[in-house]
Amino acid sequence: MDLKLVLLPAAALLALLGPASGAAQTYKWVDANGRTHFSDVPPPDGKAGTVKIKPQMPADPQAASRAGDWRSQLQESNVRRAKQQQQQELAEQERRNAERNCANARGDLDTLQRSRVFRYNNAGEREYLDEKGRDAAIAAAQERVDRLCR
Repeated sequence: MDLKLVLLPAAALLALLGPASGAAQTYKWVDANGRTHFSDVPPPDGKAGTVKIKPQMPADPQAASRAGDWRSQLQESNVRRAKQQQQQELAEQERRNAERNCANARGDLDTLQRSRVFRYNNAGEREYLDEKGRDAAIAAAQERVDRLCR
């Protein structure tokens, strides 16, 4: 057997594997200005150390897939923001309603305390409240103010 026939395939194989293994190599060196450099190509002077990079798996394997899905994150964020805005609007509407109810209750109490109060009966005639009825109406109005104006 000819030695050249055996060495040629081995040399070709080494030539193919050589660049592939060199591409995965990482070099580290410090330049004259004191800056640290990392590269897959050694510096021109050839004075560099090699760095072994060890890939690390995330603690939560699902986290990587979730982090890469920015569209779903954006959509979830938009949904959360819309819910918060809706809750704020509802709270603001409830606050305005409470203020209006309080103002109405205070107005009713003020009217009862300042003037003679009358109501219309079934015949459409005015009936003025007597002292006892007026005191009861004032007490009920005061209770309503106390309950609605916190």
